[in-house]
Amino acid sequence: MTPDKEVLVTIRHQSDDKVTDSIKVVTNAYGSAAGAFTLPEGSKNGIYIIEAEYVATARVRVEEYKRPNFTVSLQPVAEALCYGDAIKQGGQLRSYAGFSVAGGEVWYRVNRTTYCRTHGSYLGRSEVLEGTVLTDADGHFDIVFPAERPKDTAHGEDLLYSTYDISVRATDPQGESHETSITVPVADIPI
Repeated sequence: MTPDKEVLVTIRHQSDDKVTDSIKVVTNAYGSAAGAFTLPEGSKNGIYIIEAEYVATARVRVEEYKRPNFTVSLQPVAEALCYGDAIKQGGQLRSYAGFSVAGGEVWYRVNRTTYCRTHGSYLGRSEVLEGTVLTDADGHFDIVFPAERPKDTAHGEDLLYSTYDISVRATDPQGESHETSITVPVADIPI
């Protein structure tokens, strides 16, 4: 666009030809302009199309903001772990008001990625465990599983190490969900 030109910019929902709002802007020395729209209360969510006198078009997504009510956290495992140890991954659901979230459902998945420390090679990734636990009265939960040394490798006597990627999706009793993850290292000898 040319500098110092007045341009009519409109916004409309993609499912509607009716213009929701419009503004007039003046281009600057570089031919660009800036402005802002305010959608009316109760406007539809979804894709809106912004047009500048049929010269330029852009699409924006409009969604309702819902303030989260709680957070899910996973506590780092404090000790160095070796194959054969039991991994106990603790977590907690806590409201932003500071209260525990009791009775929350926590779905989890544990994937193991294994490497050969001796040769520095990648040996593969596999799903170890998937399940669901409930939070207790204090909003705490534990995921417990054995850190087994991979058996199906051609590196029998070589030193191995694995990372256990633990992903969780926590849902409070009202149905709101949040996700987080953590990685726990395990090896033949402590890392």
